[in-house]
Amino acid sequence: MSRRRVVIGEAVSLSLGRYLDDPEGLAAALAAIDALADDPRPAGSFHRGDYHRLRAGRYRVL
Repeated sequence: MSRRRVVIGEAVSLSLGRYLDDPEGLAAALAAIDALADDPRPAGSFHRGDYHRLRAGRYRVL
């Protein structure tokens, strides 16, 4: 299967600045987002409404 393209929207890019005080958590969230390109429904994610949710450290990736 080919690698998918993950696009981080402008609103997400702007909100990432709020997490600069937690560099390890931010790195975990960004790594989880990057991994979605290879596996858009990883183990541990769950479907809720129109979204799939995934835990990345202290944070949730939708």
